[in-house]
Amino acid sequence: MRIKIVFSLIVLLTETVQSSDVDVIRKLAELDAKIVQLEKERKQDKNIIHNLQKSRKHDLNKMKKAMTQIMRQTQNGHEMVPFPAAFKKSIRQTELGMAAFTACQQTATQENLGAHQTVVFERVITNVGNSYNPNDGEFTAPINGVYAFHVTVMTEPNIYATLEIVVDGRRIDDMVADASVTHEYRSTAELWLLQLNKGSKVWIRTATTGYRIHGNCHTVFSGFIVFET
Repeated sequence: MRIKIVFSLIVLLTETVQSSDVDVIRKLAELDAKIVQLEKERKQDKNIIHNLQKSRKHDLNKMKKAMTQIMRQTQNGHEMVPFPAAFKKSIRQTELGMAAFTACQQTATQENLGAHQTVVFERVITNVGNSYNPNDGEFTAPINGVYAFHVTVMTEPNIYATLEIVVDGRRIDDMVADASVTHEYRSTAELWLLQLNKGSKVWIRTATTGYRIHGNCHTVFSGFIVFET
């Protein structure tokens, strides 16, 4: 009986060892397969990185060639390569719609001004595009666009003055320089952004009668185009 039991234990241990060996072999095989897969993926990653570096180098060479061509064309005075529409619009605005001016009242004092009388800023400091006329004080828009206008007005002691900005005869807004209760000169300034059509006229005028406006270039009218519309 003892011999039978011992024999059974030996058989059981042998099967257990054999089973363990099979598990180890299976796990080793799985590890080998994973290593092979990782090696394969590593090679694929290397290929991807290589292709990206190659593409980057190609793009850089194209950019260098394009910049070289632009520089050569610019130096030779030729037309540059085509620009996007936004840049074309900007170039057209520069070529056809240049408008920027500053003019001042050089006369020491303008007095006895009538109602709705145009204030003429006769001394031109800047007049890019010649859109401001110092003879009648009017600015004419060269193209459709948004324009900025700035006015500074100075009045003499014990006097006040109300001026209006006008577009094609239509009052847009007014401004007041008030020294009526002081023995000092007073000035005020206003800024407007106005959308104008080509040919629209802008000027500054008095609101009512009896104003005295101090000059000596302390009263100034400026304007420029912001962008084309």
